[in-house]
Amino acid sequence: MKEYIIKRLLLLIPILIGVSFISFILIRLIPGDPARVILGERATPGELARIREELGLNKPILIQYLIFLKQLIKGDLGRSIVTREKVINEIMIRFPATIELTLFSMFIASFLGIFFGILASLKPGSIVDTFVMFLALVGVSMPIFWLGLMLIWFGALYLGWFPPSGRLDVDINLNVITNFYLIDSVLTGNFKAFFNSLYHLILPSIALSSVPMATIARMTRSSMLEVLNQEYILVEYAKGLPKRRIILRSALRNALIPIITVIGLEFGFLLGGAIMTETIFSWPGMGRLVYDAIMSRDYPLIQGAILLSALLFVIINLIVDIIYVFIDPRIRY
Repeated sequence: MKEYIIKRLLLLIPILIGVSFISFILIRLIPGDPARVILGERATPGELARIREELGLNKPILIQYLIFLKQLIKGDLGRSIVTREKVINEIMIRFPATIELTLFSMFIASFLGIFFGILASLKPGSIVDTFVMFLALVGVSMPIFWLGLMLIWFGALYLGWFPPSGRLDVDINLNVITNFYLIDSVLTGNFKAFFNSLYHLILPSIALSSVPMATIARMTRSSMLEVLNQEYILVEYAKGLPKRRIILRSALRNALIPIITVIGLEFGFLLGGAIMTETIFSWPGMGRLVYDAIMSRDYPLIQGAILLSALLFVIINLIVDIIYVFIDPRIRY
C-alpha cells in the first residue's frame, strides 16, 4: 500500500507539468490583451508596451512558460495581473468558501442519491422506480443557472426563508481565522454567525447538488440491481435474514465501489469551483474567482486555479482508491 501511494504521489509531477504546459498555451489563446484590460481602452501604445514588458508578456510563449515553470518549482505561482497580490494568497482566501459549499452539496447529493437509488432498485419497473429515474433525468438535464434563479425567486424572494446571495449578512461581524465561516464561528463562539452562514449555504448547495445527486442515484440503482440478483443475496433471503440487514450490509456494501467512484469524481469536479452556481449566488469561491480572472485576462490566477484543480483530482482519486481497500478486502495494491 505504501509503495502504491508513493508511486501515485510521484505521478503528480509529470501530471502537473503536462497540465501546466497545456493550460499555459491554451490560456494565451484567449482573445484579449491583459495590458489593455489593466489600462483601459484609451491607453497609448507606449503605455501598453511598458505594461507588457513589466508583466513579461512581450517574451515568446515558450520563454514565458519556462519562467513560470521555474517559479512553480520554487512554489511560487506568481502574482495576479490585476490585484498584484500573490496568486496563492488569492486562492487561499477563496478556496475555503468552495470547500464549504462543496462539502454541504456533496452531503445532500450523496445521502439523497444513495437513498433514492436504493429505493428504485428494490422495485424495478414500478411507479417508484419510474418516478425516481424521472427525477434523476430532470436533475441531469436541468440548467443550473435556471434552477439557481428559481431557488432565489421562490426561497428568497417569494417565501423569504433564505438569503439570496453571499456567505454572511452584512450586519453580522465575524472574526475570520481560517476563512471557513462555519469553523470560525464555532471557534469564536459566534453562533449567530454560524447559523447565518448555514442559512446562506442552503440555496446554492441545493442548486449545486442537483446534477451529482441525479448521477449518484442512477449509479446506485444500476449497481444495486446487479448485486441484488447475485446468488448470495438470494441465499440470505432464503435464510430469512432481515431485509434491512441484507440491503444495507450485504447488497449496498458490495455495490459501493462504483458509487464511491462517482462521488469522488463529482467531489473533485465541484472543488475546482462551480462557476455558474457561485456567480448566480454571488458566492466568493473558486468558481467566481476563475470567472473574474478569465474576464480580466489574469493569466497567473487562471493558471494557479487550473493547477489546483488538477492536484485535487489526483489526490481525491488516490483517496478513493484507498477507500476501495476498506470496502472490499479482496482489493490489494
